[in-house]
Amino acid sequence: MPKKAQRSIEDLLKSASGIRLDIGCGRWKQGPDWVGLDMVADEGVDIVWDVNRHPWPLPDECCIMVVCSHFVEHIPPCLFDEKRGTWFPFLEFMNEVWRIMKPDGELAIATPHGYSIGFLQDPTHVAAMHEATWAYFDPLERPRRRVV
Repeated sequence: MPKKAQRSIEDLLKSASGIRLDIGCGRWKQGPDWVGLDMVADEGVDIVWDVNRHPWPLPDECCIMVVCSHFVEHIPPCLFDEKRGTWFPFLEFMNEVWRIMKPDGELAIATPHGYSIGFLQDPTHVAAMHEATWAYFDPLERPRRRVV
C-alpha cells in the first residue's frame, strides 16, 4: 500500500466519522476527502489493491460510506478459483464490504440494469443485476422469489 494511502487512512480513522471509500474509482474518485481503492495505480487511487484478495487492507468497521460506480457488474457471480478454493467472488466482495462498514454505514452501488442494452453490449459485464438483486443483501427485506 502506498505511504500516502496509509497516512490518509490513519488520519481518517482518527476522525469521529470514518472513511468514505470509493471502490474501483480509477482516476475519478468521489472527492478529496474520499479514499480511492482500485487495482490500477492512477491519479486519485490511494490504495492499489485487487478486491478479489481478502482481506482488504482496511480494518473492520472503518467506513461510513462505500461507493461502487459501474464496478460490481465486472465481478463474476460464480466462478471456481482453484488457487483460492472459492466459487462466489461477488458474495466474497459483498462480505468484505460488510466487514469494513460501520454499523449504520451506507453503501451506494451504481450498475447497469441486467436486462439493459448498456449491460448486454459490454463483453466485460459478467454479473447481471437488477432492483431485486439487492434484497438478498438487505436484512430488512426478504428476497422476492419468482415462481415459474
